[in-house]
Amino acid sequence: MPVLKRAKTSDLAHAKEKAEERQEVKKKSRNRGMEKTCWVPGCMEEAKYLNAHAFIEHIPSIFSETLDPTDERVLRESRSALSQAGRWLLGKPITLDELVAFFCDAEDA
Repeated sequence: MPVLKRAKTSDLAHAKEKAEERQEVKKKSRNRGMEKTCWVPGCMEEAKYLNAHAFIEHIPSIFSETLDPTDERVLRESRSALSQAGRWLLGKPITLDELVAFFCDAEDA
């Protein structure tokens, strides 16, 4: 008849710690593939990469030649789109003058 050994307290603690680590890894891997809802008002699209989605789907439309260039709302949204694109390019909030300088420097190089 086999005799059961008593588990050491340190062995149990170590096993519990390992199990918790595995659970955490599983949680992270589940969240990694999750899609999020776009933050642009009126857009209910879900995307894994929200910046790429917004850059492809929303920013180009505000520069459409069919929009009235004198409409204050169009001008405000165009400015906002340029600021957002500049933030993505340079990794920090920037002014439109800094964005122009960035492209002028790139042209000179």
